[in-house]
Amino acid sequence: MDTNSSKCLALATIVWMPHILVDENAKYPKIVGGTMLEVFEIFARHLNICYRHHMVKDQTAGYKLPNGSWTGAAGEVLRGEADMSGLGLAVTNDRFADFSFSEFLYQDEFTATYIRPTSEADFSGFIKGFTPLVWIWIIITTVAFTTAMFFVLLATEKIHEHRNVRPKKSNGALLEESWLWTLAPLLAQGVERKVTGESVRVITLLWLFVTFIVTTVYRSSLLSLLVLPTMRLPFNNLEELAESDLPVWMPAGSSVDIASKLAPKDSSLGRIQKNFKDSSGPPDVPAAVRTLAKGGHVLVAPRSAVLQITHGLFSKIGKCTTYVMAEGFMKTFLQSLLFRKGSPLKAKFDPMILRLREAGILSHVFNKGVINATECLKSIKTEETSQARALNLKDFLSTFIIYVGGIALAVPAFITEVLLHRFRRQRSTKRRPDFVATSGIK
Repeated sequence: MDTNSSKCLALATIVWMPHILVDENAKYPKIVGGTMLEVFEIFARHLNICYRHHMVKDQTAGYKLPNGSWTGAAGEVLRGEADMSGLGLAVTNDRFADFSFSEFLYQDEFTATYIRPTSEADFSGFIKGFTPLVWIWIIITTVAFTTAMFFVLLATEKIHEHRNVRPKKSNGALLEESWLWTLAPLLAQGVERKVTGESVRVITLLWLFVTFIVTTVYRSSLLSLLVLPTMRLPFNNLEELAESDLPVWMPAGSSVDIASKLAPKDSSLGRIQKNFKDSSGPPDVPAAVRTLAKGGHVLVAPRSAVLQITHGLFSKIGKCTTYVMAEGFMKTFLQSLLFRKGSPLKAKFDPMILRLREAGILSHVFNKGVINATECLKSIKTEETSQARALNLKDFLSTFIIYVGGIALAVPAFITEVLLHRFRRQRSTKRRPDFVATSGIK
């Protein structure tokens, strides 16, 4: 085809953000913007061509049917209804076999986006004041101090036994006192018993100093954990997405849709197909974005499209309402213009694309279209440390449970002690008259 003729090129075009943007309120897709409009204006000026975008009926890039025909934009190009694609399409094996592709415009990968989680109370936050290793060392130190305290008390009793200073204490009483002096300071409780003996005072003061440091650091760390928000991401990679069983939307007939159907059923890519919300008719991208913003489904698309969605939502609302998972999949696929085999247009466009890409113009045009997405790509963990939140009842739920559990254990122990005390008094009362009577006979 002579590009200098009066006939304008027909471009098979589909909605693909940020490259082709349409009016969300129009019944039929009406192009209102996109990076490819600016790129094709550059093509038109330097190649001296005219063009018109032709919106594909089924709004898919196109896939090969069992009878050898093609659907979507690829089908219209193959049948001659369009001269080329109006935007870069993913280069797949099937498409590469039946069509010609230009120099690549962009490199891309597939990813997923979902509604951004809100900050919530961390139920297990009370154990996160220290790392597991620190907790292990605290337990080991506590047991070691209890053992040391017991042997010091035992040695002190031996000394008092020789001096006949006071009645001898049993080993059980010494062990009880050791645990009391160990656990009470850790739980910030007072001990009413007096410490006797220089060696006992030295080891007790040493333990009090250690527990003072530990409990002070723990309180500070616990307070910071309660005040700072905690966010749990539903998924952050493809494996977690497959395990989440969240409903998934992706463009029907896209390369990721086809790849997920061909993938093994037990693979991560194959498992997300069962959650795919298929719909009849052309993919309604604006409706899919609105449902995403409400948390209705996960949206799987090329990263470039996801960035445009993030950019658009941030521009409307002024804050990040979605997040993009950290790890992409089907990485580094190429987006290239699609032609019929042997089309002379390829030789015209390739040098122009190569110059624009190497000069950074294509990247510049793309980055302008998604500039507001940068703020929402920051790590959510980094965002957590930037602001505090008000405490709510859930923040103290774990503490209440521990308190109630302690009361539940203390009440039976108290009742048991009272009953044992009464039982011992009754036994001693029964024995006393016999003793008096015997004493009287003598």
